[in-house]
Amino acid sequence: LASLYAQLPHAPRAQPVFAETGIFAFAPGDAPAYLAGEDESMVILTGGVSIQYWQRPRPGRREQMLQLKAERAVIFLAPGTSPALSRIGAGEIRGIYLEGNVWAESTLGRTGPIVGVNDERYSVRAPTMYYDVEHNRALMLDAVFWTYDRRLRLPLYVRAAAIRQESASQYSAQRARLTNTAFFSPHLSIGARSVTITSTREPGQEDSLLVDARHITLEAEGFPIAYFPRFRGDPTKIPIRDIRMEDSSGSGTTLKLTWDMLSMFGLPRPAGFGLELLTDFYFERGFGGGVSMSIDGPEHEGELLLYGLPNDTGTDVLVTGDEISHDGEARGVFLGWYRRQLDKLWSLRLAVAGFSDPTFAGVFDRPLARTGREATNQIELIRTKGNSLLSLTANSALNDFTPNEFLQQSQGYTIDRLPEIKYLRVADDVFAKTAPGLVSYTSETSLGRLRMRFNKPDAREMGFSRIRDSMPAFGIAPDESIAERLRREGLTGVSVLRFDSRHELSADLSAGPVNITPFAVGRFTAWDNDFDDLSPAEDDNIRLWGAIGSHLGTTIQHVDNTIESRMFDLHRIRHIVEPGLTFWIAGTTIDRVNLPVYDENVESIAEGTAWRIGIDQTWQTQRGGPGRWRSVDVFRLKTDLVLASGDVDQESPIGRFFSDRPELSNLGNYAVVDGSWQVTDATALIGSTIYDFDISQPATTVVGGLVRHTPDFSTSGELRYVNAEDATFIDFGARYRLTRTYDAAFRAVYDTDQRKFQRVGGDVTRLFPNVSIGFGVAYNDIIQETSFSFSISPLGVRGRGARLRGLGSSNERFRRTEVGG
Repeated sequence: LASLYAQLPHAPRAQPVFAETGIFAFAPGDAPAYLAGEDESMVILTGGVSIQYWQRPRPGRREQMLQLKAERAVIFLAPGTSPALSRIGAGEIRGIYLEGNVWAESTLGRTGPIVGVNDERYSVRAPTMYYDVEHNRALMLDAVFWTYDRRLRLPLYVRAAAIRQESASQYSAQRARLTNTAFFSPHLSIGARSVTITSTREPGQEDSLLVDARHITLEAEGFPIAYFPRFRGDPTKIPIRDIRMEDSSGSGTTLKLTWDMLSMFGLPRPAGFGLELLTDFYFERGFGGGVSMSIDGPEHEGELLLYGLPNDTGTDVLVTGDEISHDGEARGVFLGWYRRQLDKLWSLRLAVAGFSDPTFAGVFDRPLARTGREATNQIELIRTKGNSLLSLTANSALNDFTPNEFLQQSQGYTIDRLPEIKYLRVADDVFAKTAPGLVSYTSETSLGRLRMRFNKPDAREMGFSRIRDSMPAFGIAPDESIAERLRREGLTGVSVLRFDSRHELSADLSAGPVNITPFAVGRFTAWDNDFDDLSPAEDDNIRLWGAIGSHLGTTIQHVDNTIESRMFDLHRIRHIVEPGLTFWIAGTTIDRVNLPVYDENVESIAEGTAWRIGIDQTWQTQRGGPGRWRSVDVFRLKTDLVLASGDVDQESPIGRFFSDRPELSNLGNYAVVDGSWQVTDATALIGSTIYDFDISQPATTVVGGLVRHTPDFSTSGELRYVNAEDATFIDFGARYRLTRTYDAAFRAVYDTDQRKFQRVGGDVTRLFPNVSIGFGVAYNDIIQETSFSFSISPLGVRGRGARLRGLGSSNERFRRTEVGG
């Protein structure tokens, strides 16, 4: 053993394996045998042995525990020593030899008075182990070492002919093989002639495993496929993060690789910090690349993406089927956000965005163009205290176009705020001392300089070269721009100073079981421009707006214990009925159609008279069986009738009513019916329709369902109809877990008006113990687009974090701040 031990590579020491103040306890299966000698005494333990070592935490030293199990063990002591096995100080033991299915688990806990730190655990299995307690080292033969990275939820296994423990958190091995699976023959593994594994925990940095390996081979199914002379770093942070092959008619065939830059250059990793390098090889466009950075900490978080193609020679294929060719143009994007909590009251929010051209986002990342946050550069300071909020915002777009399709096809412009200050108070108790909770006061006041930034490219530049496409989308011809249309309508890009103040009083009353909430709202808005170009008849730049109304509601319920149905899985029924009524009337000195809309909740507020009469009903039952009953909302039905006076301006063909802020509603005369039925635990049905009485037709209808046939197989379907566009879509999807390692998914969207599939495709994923491989294909029959994807992702890594969609709507941080709870 001593000869073999000397051959292993040495590593720097950290916390020792054993401390002199540590305590050992031994529990043998058979009676121990003592052998006294002149130079050394021994205790022989048989019949199954359990050994425990414990070192209490002290300043500068972490709590440590070591548990050992073996069939047999020998304890080496100083001559003449015969201690009690239940408690032996580490200073009295020279060494411990174990053999026969030896298992050792080491745990490092907190350091002295510092609490709340996760423990670190390591375990080793081997036929034979020797712990040299006197010299603080250990040796394991034919051993398997295991530890676990909690941050990545990824295990690490090391199999080696010999493993030596250098310290409490450091191991060395020769002829080793590293994997993240317990299988003896893993699909992917890393072989090394020698390796040292160290756990590090440094202030301000993430806990990590450091591996120093020499003469490395990457092996697939046991066959070497690559060689590296040396690797030093965290094996769970291997430089390559993701490999994928994608093909679409939009961006073409692409080989995409994502690299961890910190691992590539052997740099330390601060806690919550990530830096990735993008290298994309477009077969038709050339090289594309960039950098993605992320920060995630307790007081701040953010993301930044810099990406571009220096010499794009490809052709963009857009959603309309239009093609735009590029001749060696430089194209790219920078996009990011950042949020920081400055102190208990103040927080800072930043956003940056810039695109080289109008079609970049739509070609390289469709979700970003469809649903990504507004592309603007913004700085915002926010102070929140109790139920109040103060914000100072300045933002301006860099481009003269917006990549956000929802803005292109709605208002057609973005708003610069240069700057704007807001102050909000929510639900102040007016009579807190005399009649608490009776009357509440809410206010919102803002002052800012605002400017409309129009979308200047013509429709053809955005991929709408046919009038049948550009007119429904933007209301313009292909050679016109949205900016030209807006100027014809009287809008300008001149900055406007606006002051707005809204005040609301509401009372909480009751008449028996009926809750009554009357409210009154007053609003004053002033601009330094009278908007003569928009409405010559209106020459006033001050608007007074006011509204009064009331909400009435109650709850009625009935329990029927006689209901029993095995077919519909019903056991008792509770029927809850919640009728409600909202009456609202508002007047204004300036009609909203004569105002430019800088904010939907300021200039575009409604006026007139409106009623909402609704009944929400819920049928609850119990499911599960005796001893495990649980309450389930088996059926829900919401019905609303909305009626409005004839002077109401309808802004959208689809009605919406918001009881808390009726002025934000899209008023009209319509009925709303929403229903959902949880047929069984595996089957659910939904349906919704809005019927417009003014056109005597449904404005929109949605019906759908989900069926989980087995735990491994589910299907879903949906039908959507939008009257204003005379469009009907049928959506069907299925997901099936073929085996424990194969998953398959399918989805199809059919446009019944064009009688073509908007999308039909599927994907298959093969999950290996330490890597997943996926393949997908999709086809759009409307624009004749076929796309393929192929990806290889090591288990536990983040994946391709540098995709543009990583900064889309899923990471929206600039949503409205909630105050008052």
